[in-house]
Amino acid sequence: MAIKIFQFDKSGNLSINRPEIALHDCFNKILRRDRGTSGDSQGKKKQQAFKELSYIYQIADVLSLPNRHGYSDKEKEVYAKEMAGLTIDWKPDSNILEAIDVYRDEQKDISYDVILEILRTFRLTKKVLSKVRQNIEKKLLTDAMNNDVAIELLGLVNTSIKYGRDIPVLTKELNTALTEIQSTIDSGELMRGTKVEVPDSAIPGNDY
Repeated sequence: MAIKIFQFDKSGNLSINRPEIALHDCFNKILRRDRGTSGDSQGKKKQQAFKELSYIYQIADVLSLPNRHGYSDKEKEVYAKEMAGLTIDWKPDSNILEAIDVYRDEQKDISYDVILEILRTFRLTKKVLSKVRQNIEKKLLTDAMNNDVAIELLGLVNTSIKYGRDIPVLTKELNTALTEIQSTIDSGELMRGTKVEVPDSAIPGNDY
């Protein structure tokens, strides 16, 4: 089951899910090391920690937008930094990378892996179709058009239309499958096998 990094508070605002994060030392470190940034001199708002946790979510959660849409690693990196409010030259340190690994391990499921690989393949299909379209346009600009070339181009157009019609439907089905798998895993796990109450901070008595 994926780690629940964020939650909505009583006012409907997105906040850090501290009890959940307290279960994992690498996530605790991200909270505790945030001693303050611009606009949060005391570090009580955990603004930097929120950005780093947001980055981890976008990179590692199978239901995040870049994973559901089959982004490449490079595309995912750019998107995650932008959504988290991190600078483009910011780089994850060893603690962030460890947290990403832990997050991914919590979601281990062969179905997830297969579906995500298919989604990534769909994204490659888009790039292939773009090349096909460019090739068609180039051939249309030449004077060497004959019956054989026309038949070839019509075949490429029909193939492109078929993929353009089928892929959105299949993508929707795969995204639904991802959600259903997550729901099944969530409903089958009771409090991670423990009845121990997790304090609202990494160290009871502190405000982080």
